[in-house]
Amino acid sequence: MKFDLDESKRRIIEGELDTQAQVICQRCLEPMQIALHDEFRLAVVNSEAQSEKLPKSLDPWICEDIKLVLAQVIEEQLILCMPIVSYHDNDCIEKLSFEATQPKHNGTAKVANGAGKPNPFDILKTLKDKD
Repeated sequence: MKFDLDESKRRIIEGELDTQAQVICQRCLEPMQIALHDEFRLAVVNSEAQSEKLPKSLDPWICEDIKLVLAQVIEEQLILCMPIVSYHDNDCIEKLSFEATQPKHNGTAKVANGAGKPNPFDILKTLKDKD
């Protein structure tokens, strides 16, 4: 991380993060390692109003206190660079040996269009027959 002042005398934090994180695969629910990388350029501001005036090249870091906690800066940057969904590169579903099953019917509904789904309008036929 590098701490500096820019030409407008704004306090700037520039940095690069490279680390490994252990997450849960969303396919097989087993733990896995992912690589995280982030490059950031933050401007330390005192309020939301100041953050709205920043150029697009800077992301705001609102610090209302005198002290800046670096662990919070790093933690937030790591959270921001985490993928939304994590899963193994190889097809881990094959390892789980799931089997495709056919839907079960209770025998009262007929199968519509041969698609394996009951026809929801078959109940209307029974109402018509009662009259």
